[in-house]
Amino acid sequence: MIRNSHHIYILLFCGFLILNPVASPASNDWPVNQCAAQDYWLEFAELDLCLEKSKVISLNYLNLSEPSAVIRFQIGGKNTIEFGMSRLDDDQITGGLHHHLGRTPQQLFEQLSGKPEAEKSRVDLIRKVLDVDNGTVVRHYRRATLDAYALVRPITSDSSVYLFDSKRNGGIEISGRLSGHDIEYILSRIRW
Repeated sequence: MIRNSHHIYILLFCGFLILNPVASPASNDWPVNQCAAQDYWLEFAELDLCLEKSKVISLNYLNLSEPSAVIRFQIGGKNTIEFGMSRLDDDQITGGLHHHLGRTPQQLFEQLSGKPEAEKSRVDLIRKVLDVDNGTVVRHYRRATLDAYALVRPITSDSSVYLFDSKRNGGIEISGRLSGHDIEYILSRIRW
């Protein structure tokens, strides 16, 4: 039996954290780089990727107005990952919501990940526009001038990662049926 009322509050708070996956850490360390300088061979917009060439099953550059590609490759035994990459401007990333709220796209993602704390109505609007539900885990990775905001959804839905360089406008979206582990695998093989 709980005799002290503050214990009830502590239990309620712990329950909230368990049931609200968006309340994730504001910033995760960028995964450790897994490549040597000579391993980077795949150039896409302003980033380079090092994927083992023999493991790449397909690589298709799409003929869109902005650079886009779809990559399918083998990871581990027989498991494969397929993801798309697109170079997007700020309006394409947020649907123009950042203008409406007077923020940069990065600031919207920061508010989505809980830092800095924002009005609930603003966060609800950001969640709705970016299709972030209660099953989505928001992760923020930072390295030097790079920020990556991962929206990790259940594996039956596409997850998205938005990469921003503070020195450039727009960003790169990586999306596909990716787990948190898959996202960190990809991030560990990016050079900007």
